[in-house]
Amino acid sequence: MFIFSAFYGCGLSSGTEIVAQTSTVSAAEDSQARPQNFFDDWNGEEITPQSASENGGIYLNGDTEQNTLLWNNFVKSVNKQKRAELNFCTENSIIKVSCSEGAEYKANINIRIAEDGKISETIRTISPAKIRSIYNQDEKTTEYYISDCLIYTEQSEETDCEEIPLEFKSYTVNSEAGITFPYEKTFSSYGDFEKYYEKYNGELELDEIRADMRDFDKQGGFNAHVVFLCGDMTLSGSGEYTLLGAVRQGNTLTINVKKEYSVSKDGKAEKCQLTAAVPGEYLVDVSPECISWVVYSEFA
Repeated sequence: MFIFSAFYGCGLSSGTEIVAQTSTVSAAEDSQARPQNFFDDWNGEEITPQSASENGGIYLNGDTEQNTLLWNNFVKSVNKQKRAELNFCTENSIIKVSCSEGAEYKANINIRIAEDGKISETIRTISPAKIRSIYNQDEKTTEYYISDCLIYTEQSEETDCEEIPLEFKSYTVNSEAGITFPYEKTFSSYGDFEKYYEKYNGELELDEIRADMRDFDKQGGFNAHVVFLCGDMTLSGSGEYTLLGAVRQGNTLTINVKKEYSVSKDGKAEKCQLTAAVPGEYLVDVSPECISWVVYSEFA
């Protein structure tokens, strides 16, 4: 059985947080506050770093002071779940990300791409509006995403974020279960799971997960892994879950998942169990309280 090493001083995590550098320059704040019409007015002409800057946007891979200021201000607003809007540009595309305050902090992402003399547009709404990062070792860049949507990259020789491997599975359970969702559990041994099974099987119907956990244990999985579980649900339809990746940063570990859902004919909620088997070597100095799930929800 794998036992977590002790770590003190780490509170409950809400996921890996992207940290913005402190700046006293007000230009970025002014640009954030201005209505950004460049997205709507753009007619497909080639975008340059200069034209993106003149219109209050960021040109991807454009290493400028204004880019840094705009990005830092955007990140600070998103971390505080405040209203934020910014255009991210390439030579032939603009991504407008708008985050608004409310009961559910969402990102409205509008993507316009110019190809063969035509402009195509895609609209996505993702919740939560939370930024995650991945370090591209080959390119020496940090890539920033909301769910699986790349919005920004910056040059970075080193990072404290480390992607880790894990085994991910999702299961549909009884939609009538009278249990509060979402919730999280940790299993360091098969015995831990059996206690969960005995308590909740009557409500959730966990036989499918139990069979997989039994096989995992027989193969020695719990000798080198810890299994984390997240109970999640869709409000009125069926969902499909995809692992986006897991990142260890300092003494925290964040598991990022994308959920696409569609409304079912009967309008019933679907309740699911997500499991992630993490090798114990990546959990040194990471306590269970510092493990978190971020499930990005998007209507398909």
